[in-house]
Amino acid sequence: MKVFALSLRISLAMVVMFSAASEKGRGTTRTLAGSPVGTAALVEADLRLIASLPRRGVTGGEPIILKLSLTNTTSKDVIVVESNPLADYKIDVRDQRGRPVPPTPEGKDLLFHSLWVGRRLSVRLAPGDKKVETFEINKVYDMSKPGSYTVTGSRRALTDVDKSWVELKSNIVKVTVLP
Repeated sequence: MKVFALSLRISLAMVVMFSAASEKGRGTTRTLAGSPVGTAALVEADLRLIASLPRRGVTGGEPIILKLSLTNTTSKDVIVVESNPLADYKIDVRDQRGRPVPPTPEGKDLLFHSLWVGRRLSVRLAPGDKKVETFEINKVYDMSKPGSYTVTGSRRALTDVDKSWVELKSNIVKVTVLP
């Protein structure tokens, strides 16, 4: 019981610490010029977070796979914290009216457990390194109704040890769920 209480306190302290760090000194985000629609990357301090979907249209019940690629295009190491992919990346899914899509019952459990279960590792991305995560987003978010959906991803990174965390945001990708 003492180990659980200590682990919970450490997790809560890290959440508070990361929240405070993310509020302090956020940078600016700009769109990469000349990128085709659907694969455009947003750049923050020369880091690229690119969202992509292998298919733009799926029939109801088929998996919708989102790929988020983080590339270090700087000339120095960048630090990212790894724990659980659903905790490391925030995924925003919106319906055709621009309303946030709620999580599925399974998604609620996955999102909750992602915050409290797992490890916390600082990982260095050397210049040119790429980190890729894939998500079955309709397992986490209720995309069962036919229609168009937009999806973006975000995550934090540390570009310099003496600076604060930056929030990276991906491009918007669209998927249509057919009946």
